[in-house]
Amino acid sequence: KVRKILTLSYTCWAGRFHIHGLVASDDIIVGHNNYIAPNPEYGGNQWEMEEGVRERIKGAMNDNYKDVQSIIAKHRDYFTSLSDIEMIRVFGHSYNDIDMPYFQKIKDRVSKECNWILTCHSDNDKVNAEKLIALLGIVSSNVKFVNT
Repeated sequence: KVRKILTLSYTCWAGRFHIHGLVASDDIIVGHNNYIAPNPEYGGNQWEMEEGVRERIKGAMNDNYKDVQSIIAKHRDYFTSLSDIEMIRVFGHSYNDIDMPYFQKIKDRVSKECNWILTCHSDNDKVNAEKLIALLGIVSSNVKFVNT
């Protein structure tokens, strides 16, 4: 059987593919994938000052932007190699939207018969996991939720 392990974690796990790099390396990728388009500069009235603060917040957020599509493209060979995978197990994930592109790419590469086991540490994780499965269009009979 083919076994591949992808981690979104930054800690060192032997035998795993660290898509965001390792905590001890210089090429670690942190952040989110919600880029916010900037607005033009503002003048001096109160409204414009408030908008200026909002723009600085957007700038700080954008400084932490990670281009998930570029990361996926860079690791195209890894994702292509997933076609033989029969089971996907997800541990320690909150199932937030930020990693949806990774899950989508994985789902697109594995067979429709692939089984998914999703661990949930909280009720919120379970809600997010259920949303993820629905958005991905994975057949419910191929999904098992495990509370941890």
